[in-house]
Amino acid sequence: MGNDTVIIDSIRVVHDTIISVPHANYLNIELPNSNGSGLLDILFKLATILIAIANFVYAIIIFVSKSKKDDGEKEKDRKIHWFKTVILDQSLDYLYESFEEIDETSKKIKLCKNDEEKSVIDEELSKIYIKIRRKFIDGLLAVNNTFYNEILAEMDALQTHITNSIFDEGLNLNYEPKFEEIITEEIIKTKTSILKKLFNYRG
Repeated sequence: MGNDTVIIDSIRVVHDTIISVPHANYLNIELPNSNGSGLLDILFKLATILIAIANFVYAIIIFVSKSKKDDGEKEKDRKIHWFKTVILDQSLDYLYESFEEIDETSKKIKLCKNDEEKSVIDEELSKIYIKIRRKFIDGLLAVNNTFYNEILAEMDALQTHITNSIFDEGLNLNYEPKFEEIITEEIIKTKTSILKKLFNYRG
């Protein structure tokens, strides 16, 4: 509204100044009707016109800039609303359940006696990761590519960590404290990090 008023006032100033006759004494001083006085009056009016035009152009620039900013805010709000209703409200429970499934499946590692048994568990975990990506993470592509890549990287890092730990001969994951330290704590840390990113997302 303020920008519209400035534009309208600027147009009026230009219009009134152009159509006015150079007879006003702006300094309230009696001036003789001479060429010098007329020239001074014309120069004053030209300056007024230039100032009004500058104000007009400036008001248009501000108006266009504000419109673009408002459009950007509306798009941002739309994406946040979509993210909340489609991702958080409908899919967050699935994410919690999936991490519970990862945790429960990982516990089977403590019972493995050879690499073949470890491979079976690793394959089960891979299927869980794939389901999480398809049913949850891929939906983030509709929100923001960077945000999608951040969450995907978190899950990929967890999968790589657990797989490498399973087949690391130097780690005795049959020993409960070591399993908790290497596997369980990493699952909790990843889950917390992803949830933090989800709840802090602001577009």
